[in-house]
Amino acid sequence: MHVNEDFLLDLLMENGVLNQESYEEVLATSHEHGLSVGATCEKLEIMSAADVLVLLAAEYDLESVNLAHYKIPKELVKLVPNDVAHRYQIVPIGSDEESLTIAMADPTDVQVFDALSHLLEKDVQGVVATSDDISEALNKYYNEDLTFVDDDDDEPEIIGFSEIIQDESDVDETPIVQLVSLIIVKAYQAKASDIHIEPLEDKLRLRYRIDGILHEIEDPPKYLQNNITSRLKIMARIDITEKRLPQDGRISMRLKDVDLDLRVSSIPTTYGESLVMRILDKSNIKLGIPELGMFADDQQIIERIITYPDGIFLVTGPTGSGKTTSLYAFLNTLNLPDRKIITAEDPIEYDLQGINQCQVNVTKGMTFVKILRSMLRQAPNIIMVGEIRDLETASIAIQASLTGHMVFSTLHTNDATSAIARLTDIGVQPFLIASALKAVMAQRLCRRICDACKQPYQPTELELEYLEMSRNKEPGHILLVEDDPATQKLIKKILFRNDFKVKTAKNGIEALEVLAKDDERKIDIVITDLQMPEMDGHDLTKAINEQYHHIPVVIMSGADQEELDKMTQLEIKGCLLKPINSLHLLNTLQRIYSKVLKRRLDESSSGQNDILKWSKGCGCQVCGNSGYKGRLGIYEIFHINPEIQEMIFKQESTASLRHRARGMGMRTLRDDGVRKATSGLTTIEEVIRMTVDNEVEKFN
Repeated sequence: MHVNEDFLLDLLMENGVLNQESYEEVLATSHEHGLSVGATCEKLEIMSAADVLVLLAAEYDLESVNLAHYKIPKELVKLVPNDVAHRYQIVPIGSDEESLTIAMADPTDVQVFDALSHLLEKDVQGVVATSDDISEALNKYYNEDLTFVDDDDDEPEIIGFSEIIQDESDVDETPIVQLVSLIIVKAYQAKASDIHIEPLEDKLRLRYRIDGILHEIEDPPKYLQNNITSRLKIMARIDITEKRLPQDGRISMRLKDVDLDLRVSSIPTTYGESLVMRILDKSNIKLGIPELGMFADDQQIIERIITYPDGIFLVTGPTGSGKTTSLYAFLNTLNLPDRKIITAEDPIEYDLQGINQCQVNVTKGMTFVKILRSMLRQAPNIIMVGEIRDLETASIAIQASLTGHMVFSTLHTNDATSAIARLTDIGVQPFLIASALKAVMAQRLCRRICDACKQPYQPTELELEYLEMSRNKEPGHILLVEDDPATQKLIKKILFRNDFKVKTAKNGIEALEVLAKDDERKIDIVITDLQMPEMDGHDLTKAINEQYHHIPVVIMSGADQEELDKMTQLEIKGCLLKPINSLHLLNTLQRIYSKVLKRRLDESSSGQNDILKWSKGCGCQVCGNSGYKGRLGIYEIFHINPEIQEMIFKQESTASLRHRARGMGMRTLRDDGVRKATSGLTTIEEVIRMTVDNEVEKFN
């Protein structure tokens, strides 16, 4: 830390050492060569650096020292932590029971005295030394390696907090450093994403968030609360004397061969400051789309969307749902030599090679809006905005997308279709949303079943009931056999509006041809008129019962006596009287389709080669007896096509947008979760926990 240059130059002017001409010469030379004012004066033969130091010390009534004449004992060095010494550019040179004497290059920095007095609970006195002497002493007495685990050991020894500090009399700086280091090391070893240190009335609670779930850990002693808080705030480079306001900071450290970043948040509570640290493992970030855990069909959709030349692609979800990881994966895929990519982030979580990343700093005026405006002058192909929080940011992002840029960003909404309402709420005009938005992806992180204790599992009746409910929302496939064009058009329109997939035939012969080509057995229900030329509904139903006995048949009839006699001879699942009532039609189909899905589920559950690979972890040492190890994403991809654009422009409701998107094949978060549960990747219980079903089936 260099001395305040303006102050020192003014001091030299006041004492007649410099005039206006030499003042400007010293200032220019100092900036040009990166030298301190003292070194510059010596270079220009105006005054020696030692004499400048004496002058500065005299101004503050402090002693000036030459650190080369001091041999600092190890016990004294331990009083000032490594990171504190390097941060403030100070070296301890003397101590007694009540005070500590430090050598510093900048006596104008009163924060050093306040911070150290608070941390060490001692009065801190200062002496002045040159910057070169301070740097040399730091290199001599302090080791900058922040490794906390012995590299010679394959497995670090597990140490309890109580083994470091036996009682209150043991508290001094070294045990506190070890204790805080151990808290971080144990969190990393447990694969925790967050560390929570929470002061309560009678204890200091420590919790790790592992795979999205908070776990209580052995609590540190309550009397160490202030020491632990101060140590972490010093490491995070935030003001340890400020206890009334929230603060944010960052800790960078190296653990063995792993570089870790910890985002630190401090907030005052009733019983002290609550601290939360988000652990970012730089060596373990998954930056490829295949590693996001998507199935092949979703991955193909995403790979197509991100290659659009312009537009906005939003990723939505709550904090901690993996939005930033997904965005980084997209950018890494697009990061080619012929593309310029610029990001505006708060904070920059991981460094991406070949991408221009800008850190938001509100205190210095570097807001999302300012960065966005500036980056557009850099002619980028692709822009990433960490989060759209207000109208101004949203407006610039939309204008960028409409002028030939592909923009990626995030929103905080529960599902994909709600992003439209969120943008409208912050003031974006619907016609701009319709024009600029290309797709929205909602996501959550579900716990993955532990491979070490994974076992086959038979779902409970309650879970099967849930699955049936979920599957009922998947579009059913109907074969409509009707020779009258007007009736066929009317029924087809009703079915289409309620998300059924429809194939048509004019008579029984055409219907059997359609069924013969249905290799994937996609036809779920056949609806046929009873009176038709060539092959009527009576003969068609008999043929279906013989050849395709798994397909239920619904007969449509005018219900005269002859037709009623024919229907009593048939094995059918429903009867619809003409003219067709839409409510009766849909209720009948819903009832039959539920049974179709239940039958399929029962068949798949009883087979040896079960398509649904239900699994569950029984708990083991690897997963801490939870049955889960790691997490995987579940996704909901809302693609904006011309029909959806028209609905957005007309300001139709979120429910209408969601209903129509489902009809076009969009899978909800829960649908994707069920797919992964039936593939043995996670459990239905976990999918239910992480998703909220907002679907309400409406048959109109």
